[in-house]
Amino acid sequence: MRFENKSVVVTGAAAGMGKEITRRYLTEGAQVLAVDLSEEKLQDLAKEFAQIQLPGTLEIYKADISKVAEAEGMIDQAVNKFGKLDILVNNAGISGRCEPVGELEDELWDRVLAVNLTGTMYAMRKAVRVMLKQESKGNIVNIASVAGLK
Repeated sequence: MRFENKSVVVTGAAAGMGKEITRRYLTEGAQVLAVDLSEEKLQDLAKEFAQIQLPGTLEIYKADISKVAEAEGMIDQAVNKFGKLDILVNNAGISGRCEPVGELEDELWDRVLAVNLTGTMYAMRKAVRVMLKQESKGNIVNIASVAGLK
């Protein structure tokens, strides 16, 4: 129960590594706002975790972090639900199809940058503003994957 009563936001939380990060925080007693682009996957996550009755508290939040209002909104939602923000885990990311650079289309390039870089910055900027006002401050974890090497 290392994270009991800690408020955590996890982006890209509905599948893969984000789902396991969310599960671990819940297992350790955290209050987790699980954020993802897919409402359906978030609902499935909530149902699955409700069945195994983890000790933490789960709230779900649909957001596209590449949009500033939605990235900031998820931080506001965590503070509104839990009263504070202790940890932000920037896990959301996309890689495209990993085609050769000569075949890369502008739309895909722009979307990858918007999600992986700009969205992460939007979330960090809002989180830092919130955390600096808190007595307990907070922590930010940014995750990258091997897809970045491709």
